[in-house]
Amino acid sequence: MLGIAFVVALSAGVLSAAFVAPGAANTTSATASTSTVGEANVTIANQTTNGTTVIVRSATLPEGGFIAIHNDSYLPPSNDSVGSTIGVSRYLSAGSHQRVEVVLDEPIAENQTLVATAARDGNSNQSFDYLSSQGFIDTAYSRTAGGAVDDRASVRIVNATSLAREAKIGFPNQSTTGATVTVQSVTLPDGGFVGIHGENYLPPNNETQDSLRGFSGYLTPGTHRNVSIALKQNVTENTILLAIPYRDTNRNQSFDYLRSNGENDTAYAPRGATALVSRGSVTVEQTPETNDSGATTRSTTESSEESSSAGLTSLFQSLEIVVIIAMVLVTYLYFRLT
Repeated sequence: MLGIAFVVALSAGVLSAAFVAPGAANTTSATASTSTVGEANVTIANQTTNGTTVIVRSATLPEGGFIAIHNDSYLPPSNDSVGSTIGVSRYLSAGSHQRVEVVLDEPIAENQTLVATAARDGNSNQSFDYLSSQGFIDTAYSRTAGGAVDDRASVRIVNATSLAREAKIGFPNQSTTGATVTVQSVTLPDGGFVGIHGENYLPPNNETQDSLRGFSGYLTPGTHRNVSIALKQNVTENTILLAIPYRDTNRNQSFDYLRSNGENDTAYAPRGATALVSRGSVTVEQTPETNDSGATTRSTTESSEESSSAGLTSLFQSLEIVVIIAMVLVTYLYFRLT
């Protein structure tokens, strides 16, 4: 009986450690997370938005993670930390971040209180798994005094958008001369850009900035087809490229993802994912430089030979005329003298 009681008590302790209730006291041992307790923080200010995004003023994530946005059912008495989730940031590296824009899963149309929470990347896969795990993975950072690291703000809605929230992109396999590629279609609910990346964008490299090979000009909200994108450097061999739709987060119609070190103009992304990616095989068309050169050489040689032949023919014809004239003169003189 004592053994069974011990197992039950141990199981209860593990389950309670996996979940930090919003605003509730943390009853688990602080020694399990002494490296992060008291260090994580998140700040969201009162703001005005069109209902599609919210701005988190600042966040510190000691071990990296995400910022989740919740509606007021996150707060007591509901305390629904899973069902209240209405948006999640991209994966954020360890450290401090400023002005993080979070795209909401569905636009909100009414003024309301929203809550931002700082969440860990518990399984280190850079994907927000809190919802799919029913709150057991990628849980919130906890405060020293207990409770989740969160902050709330009043959000005022103006000019609410009625656009569909689903971004789409199609980047089929294609042939190219190496200078440009074509995105077959892209839907940008809020407008933005299309970036072309090399495969080093993907894990394990995760070079989200250095992998950028080219990007489009600003595209208005809606669907665009056959978008031609010039590459910064020509593709010289067959390869795999990625097409990714980006938002114009600062609304200046200029692609600032690189110059902002990835903070502005972030990618459109499904909930919890890093980005919406379309992958295509690019085949480089072989330009017949050697054949053209050879053809040109042969053509030049043949032309020279034809010119030489024509010159010789003309010379022989001239000599024939001279001979005829000479013969006529000789004949004339002969008869004159005789």
